[in-house]
Amino acid sequence: LGSSFAAKAESRSPLKDEPSLLVMTTRKMAAEKSPGTGVASPFFTADRGRGLVFAKARLAPPSDANFASRMASGESAGWSVNRLQRIVAQGAASAMAQAASGRDVLIYVHGYNETFETAASGAANLADGINFQGQSALFAWPSGGGLMAYAYDRESALWSRDGFIDMLMAQLEGERPQPVQLPTELVQRSTTWA
Repeated sequence: LGSSFAAKAESRSPLKDEPSLLVMTTRKMAAEKSPGTGVASPFFTADRGRGLVFAKARLAPPSDANFASRMASGESAGWSVNRLQRIVAQGAASAMAQAASGRDVLIYVHGYNETFETAASGAANLADGINFQGQSALFAWPSGGGLMAYAYDRESALWSRDGFIDMLMAQLEGERPQPVQLPTELVQRSTTWA
């Protein structure tokens, strides 16, 4: 594991200073925009896209209110996505590897029943919670985001396998490959998909 994985009590989470998340997805964009332009919420749908898309998400931190107050007001319990920047469709895997170059990378792969927004929040909450000192990233496949979408989610996860592998290979083939941490049970399934 990379040196950035060990949380240090005295160090500050990089998300506090640079609130961003690298995003690789096989989801369809909610609003078709020209590559490279900013996009506002909603960002990606539950539909399958045309291939890999890379984007850099700008994040908003959780409010200073305590957890109970946030939940009572209906406010998000954690980090949220404000906007997407630098959207790249051609050469998406290479673009992500270049954006993460020289840093340890924590790649979060969400599970079933997740929207893009809840997956991004989960990735940021994990990185912030463990005080990860490298670059945080999300691989978001097209989950239906609902309890009754299990069959669609399973097919979509399998459909996204090649994009996931392309992203990993690009990350590991860079000039200076860095350690990659993958904290999810879904990744274990990828070994059985091959």
